[in-house]
Amino acid sequence: MIRLNNDYNEIACSEVMAALQETTPCSYPGYGTDEWCQKAAQAILAQLGGKDAEVQFMIGGTQANATLIGAALRPWQSVISADCGHIFAHEAGSIEYTGHKILALPAQNAKLTAKAIAAEAEKYRQSGEADYLTEPKLVFLSSPSEYGTVYSKAELAEIRRVCDAYHLYLYLDGARLGYWLAMPGCDVTLADLAVLMSSMKAPIESVSAKIHSNGTATINLQLKTKSREQLDRMIKQLQKRTDIIEVFRIQQ
Repeated sequence: MIRLNNDYNEIACSEVMAALQETTPCSYPGYGTDEWCQKAAQAILAQLGGKDAEVQFMIGGTQANATLIGAALRPWQSVISADCGHIFAHEAGSIEYTGHKILALPAQNAKLTAKAIAAEAEKYRQSGEADYLTEPKLVFLSSPSEYGTVYSKAELAEIRRVCDAYHLYLYLDGARLGYWLAMPGCDVTLADLAVLMSSMKAPIESVSAKIHSNGTATINLQLKTKSREQLDRMIKQLQKRTDIIEVFRIQQ
């Protein structure tokens, strides 16, 4: 039986499982510092067309979203998302739990539009009460969307122009990225996304010596308000904190 309700219903392919089995006698450092994570990071970077980027490995999609957004934003800043966006409709308030409000906008064909993003950013700019409102700072996109629709390169470029005009980060949740890039008629490449996005989340098949059917990597491209060292430290600290929060929630 083939299940299509999510990406986590099958374990890794037999070749990956066999390779992991070979590492059983070996001991590695944790938190993405082992040689296999470094090799995986280099393999990902090789697909980005020479773009300067930082690759971080996470244990899952929700943790990646919460960690990256928590690291990128100041406490008074908020996230623009489609009203069907995963962080708004399917992650149990994980982003709000980090202290960041989600500004959910009506989606068109399950996608955000550049026009809607500009209107929301302009509303804040013209409010006259900026000190009393959360500041929109990061735009969250899902592609494929929660309903299977995808963005064209032209749509992404238009959204990028709006984000640049209003000094917004552009973050792609690429939980189903492989399906999008491999589909017939797709006019977007991973190298294109490296130019257009500030950061993106992408699935990978295995992380370190741990078995995951679909682990997650975040690729940080243009989060320029912090140095690479600052961002790397914040992400690792928040990743650890997120793991603790998840255990706490389960125990509760």
